[in-house]
Amino acid sequence: MSPGLVVVCATTGGLTSLPSSRCIRIAKLVPRLLFNRLLRGRFLDVLLTHAPPWGIHDKPDRCHQGFKAFLWFIKRFKPRYLVHGHIHLYDLSDVRRTRWMGTEVINACGHYVIDTDDDEGRAPLP
Repeated sequence: MSPGLVVVCATTGGLTSLPSSRCIRIAKLVPRLLFNRLLRGRFLDVLLTHAPPWGIHDKPDRCHQGFKAFLWFIKRFKPRYLVHGHIHLYDLSDVRRTRWMGTEVINACGHYVIDTDDDEGRAPLP
């Protein structure tokens, strides 16, 4: 296995993008992820996105709904982190970190420091 942090950025387009176009954009990442798996022994460590996954940190209005394609991505490729923005935290007691299917989903809107020494028994990041 080759060392090095594997980060993939998934842009999601504007408000007019349809769910099918989001799925296509995610699907286009698959060849590179398979190559990472062969080369490094893992698909990726961090997925950076603008919007959150569906049902995790999202809001009910259309502009702030998460994407179902990210749930599929997490189930299939198991990133250590999915870091998103877009959902502004006006109340500091709002949930900012959620573990789902082994992935730590983090709302980094504004800023957020990820302490990888705090990973509950997981192997350290390269």
